[in-house]
Amino acid sequence: MTPLTRRLSRITAGCLLGGSLVVAVLASPLGRMFDRAVSQHLDRIYARFLSTGRLDATDRVQCMLLYKTLAAGGHVVSPEGAAILTHYLAGSGTELRLSNSYIRTSPVLTAQLAGMTMGQEKRVTFKQAMDWRLSYALNPLNIRKERHRVVVSQFIVFAKDRTTHTNLNYGLGQIRIPDGLVHSLHPKPFLATCTWQY
Repeated sequence: MTPLTRRLSRITAGCLLGGSLVVAVLASPLGRMFDRAVSQHLDRIYARFLSTGRLDATDRVQCMLLYKTLAAGGHVVSPEGAAILTHYLAGSGTELRLSNSYIRTSPVLTAQLAGMTMGQEKRVTFKQAMDWRLSYALNPLNIRKERHRVVVSQFIVFAKDRTTHTNLNYGLGQIRIPDGLVHSLHPKPFLATCTWQY
């Protein structure tokens, strides 16, 4: 074994051990303390933003990192949610048409459609645990059942109050993110739509 191979083996073993330790901590009661601490920290950043109308440099960097990480990681967990967040922060306010590949199979939407009549339109709000993936993109949403197609839409503008939060379920726990915190980065509201043949 060459010195370089030995060094790479040690680095790999260290990374695996460190990663295992992080997973063990996040899966333990310490992980719930971590979740609460991060959630409270984000609430405090949002409270500072609400009181001054702006963020200091440290808070701004944290928010930028948070939302860039959510958008990047979201491509794995909820590509629709990642597309919404990216368009909200970096888009020009133009309409965003979402892929229907998952949305048309969402358990929330299939249950709603089963109880709707032709031509009916309704506003749908649901608990995140009913469909985590859809909740990161559209919640609440409007659904319209036409003769041969379904139209789902939502005007994307996150709530600005102190009580509306999104629970970020990362598998081992959940972090509560105040919806209004995103306004510190000056997002552009837009209409998100998704259609498919029915």
